[in-house]
Amino acid sequence: MPGPAKAGALIYAKDLERLSHFYQTLFSMRVLSADSERQVIESADIQLVIHAIPPRIASS
Repeated sequence: MPGPAKAGALIYAKDLERLSHFYQTLFSMRVLSADSERQVIESADIQLVIHAIPPRIASS
């Protein structure tokens, strides 16, 4: 995406890979960056930061 995103959101997820894949498929998004704790994905209109909930919190 050239320049800043038109809109953005931060989403917390129990299953980072699954939720990222869902949004990538649903909105034809692509991965900008990824590691074990977060993924940044974008389309022409929005950028999402999906952050993994720590396992000790997610299990409760």
